[in-house]
Amino acid sequence: MLGVADLLLGVADLMLGVADLLLGAADLLLGVADLMLGVADLLLGVADLMLGVADLMLGVADLLLGVADLLRYPTPSDADPTPTAADPTPSATDPTPSATDPVPATES
Repeated sequence: MLGVADLLLGVADLMLGVADLLLGAADLLLGVADLMLGVADLLLGVADLMLGVADLMLGVADLLLGVADLLRYPTPSDADPTPTAADPTPSATDPTPSATDPVPATES
């Protein structure tokens, strides 16, 4: 009878060892999953940083396009529509000849 009890204790010890081994494997798999989640979180952080840099670059490009538009098209205050005294005033309907107009030859 003592031999049967010893055998049953050995089987129970073996089952506890197998359970401990399975718990260790599960713990190892949880550690690997945690590591993989950490790597994924790191990669998401890098991707977020890259998107931030790209957004910053788009902002700089938009700013440069705005500056280029300002330089390309003058504002109404920059354009001077009023002529000055030094500007010639051409008139297509002015019948008076000027000193520089050629004198037509008269036929006699």
